[in-house]
Amino acid sequence: MFVMILSHKHRFIFLKTRKTAGTSIELGLCNFCGKEDIITQEGIKDEALRKSLGYIGPQNNTVNIFKHRLVEIARIPIQGFANHKRHDPGWLVKKHIGNEIFDSYHKITAIRNPWDMAVSRFYFRRQLIGSEVNENTTFKEYLRITPKNDLDNSRVYRINEKSVVDSYVRFENLLEDWKDLLNKLNLDYIDLPKAKTGIRKDKEHYSLLYDDDDIEIIRNLCTWEINEFGYEFEDYR
Repeated sequence: MFVMILSHKHRFIFLKTRKTAGTSIELGLCNFCGKEDIITQEGIKDEALRKSLGYIGPQNNTVNIFKHRLVEIARIPIQGFANHKRHDPGWLVKKHIGNEIFDSYHKITAIRNPWDMAVSRFYFRRQLIGSEVNENTTFKEYLRITPKNDLDNSRVYRINEKSVVDSYVRFENLLEDWKDLLNKLNLDYIDLPKAKTGIRKDKEHYSLLYDDDDIEIIRNLCTWEINEFGYEFEDYR
């Protein structure tokens, strides 16, 4: 799933991608939200962090069930409403909120070198309870059993093969891009919260987990992002 923030107060939409410091950005942005804005729910630890910072928590995150995905309808009680989810793709957010708001608000997302992101996602999945990926799963195995949607972040912010985003926050330039984003939105600077830290104990360079076949898997899955943002495989093997 993905996280989303929709701020009517400041006219922006945050489309959350995976393993791009998106939770930190989401928590930081919710500090500026008003009572009418949409904030989706995070995990237990991240909600505890949000509360400790005194930021507004999840709110206004239900939608009419008839606008929601069939896969979501099957997983909730039949009560007329479902939740906006943390990683809702742009096309679904647009369906929920309508063309006028979606097209006129400033849309934000975070990006990261896909080869680096895949390694981060691998370590994250290994520590999840109930995940098919566990401590015995190798990175090579992970790449071959993981759905494309789990590794291709561009599906979150592209509609009909085109990006709908106005501002990108690059993981590789996180603090500077965060500062620039707040300036664009005319928001006062705050430090970016640090969420989901300490998951990966081994900090070796991502390239050390790859062989040549693995490199090509990510290149083929994430071709659009690699070409659009000039990402390269940094080889320290």
